[in-house]
Amino acid sequence: MENMNKIETYRKMRSDFYKKFKNNCAPVLQNFESERIRLKNIVTAIGIISVIAITASIGYFILFAGIIDNVIITPIVIISGLIAAGINHFCKTFERKIKKRIMPVVCGCFENLKWVENPYVDHTLHEKSGLISEYYNKIAVDDVFEGTFREVPMNIEEVEYTRVESRTSARSGYREEKTTVFKGIFVTLQMNKNFNSHTLVKQNAILKNVNISGLRHTTLEDVQFEKQFDVFTNDEVEARYLLTPSFMERLSDMRRTFSTSRISCAFFQNRFIIALDTRRDMFKLGSLFKKADDTKQFFQLYEEIEAVVKLIDHFKLDQKIGL
Repeated sequence: MENMNKIETYRKMRSDFYKKFKNNCAPVLQNFESERIRLKNIVTAIGIISVIAITASIGYFILFAGIIDNVIITPIVIISGLIAAGINHFCKTFERKIKKRIMPVVCGCFENLKWVENPYVDHTLHEKSGLISEYYNKIAVDDVFEGTFREVPMNIEEVEYTRVESRTSARSGYREEKTTVFKGIFVTLQMNKNFNSHTLVKQNAILKNVNISGLRHTTLEDVQFEKQFDVFTNDEVEARYLLTPSFMERLSDMRRTFSTSRISCAFFQNRFIIALDTRRDMFKLGSLFKKADDTKQFFQLYEEIEAVVKLIDHFKLDQKIGL
């Protein structure tokens, strides 16, 4: 009966979104169409001119100078990167302009949830919880949502952690190597179940260790779960209370829901934090190559937000019982 009520709630939420989109969003989005076309033409022209110019430059040095070495390649690579960054800036600026107008309508379908226009992410929480352990030197924050759902306080943060390293050699010249440490979303949920321990669940690895004082590897009885995840905790008794068989089953199910195998989570400072490393741009809107009022991208946005807020139901965090 409880599950039927929740299914009906989501059905009504979706119906509410469709109505609001048709009545409140579509008319506003039509006002962006002329700007979208103008920006699309600019971006397309930049792309075409850049390809022609770079190709011609390389061709010239090969045919007439008889050389093509790092002295030539390195500047071309740098210029190509700058052009790509400029195009991305055009796209992101247009996207945020649309989101500023549309997100309040979308978020209004999810109880007390709001899109943060000037987001800030407490990256130290991600580090101290153990969910980010690799070295990084660059952070890019995209979309952030905050509020409550089913009376559970929650934050949704779309973040990319990267490690950018400069390398110079006689053979390859100057280049920057970019390694993605994490690209996806963190979902932070306040727990209504009191606990004092620090428990970390990460993808299964050969080396069973984490660089966090006090945490030690713990083996659980679920063989299938052990094949997928490693558990580290400073309180084995409490960890077993939190990581019930049903919880472990739900965490495994999330791989299919979010189409990624890179999932980890932590119980830390009375919060349940889920890290979904999707390696893609979530909550994307305002493509320059789709009509401004294209319904598909907005319905996909709704589906992505709904999938995240459903985690509260998925892990039964609105109930004052064990997971």
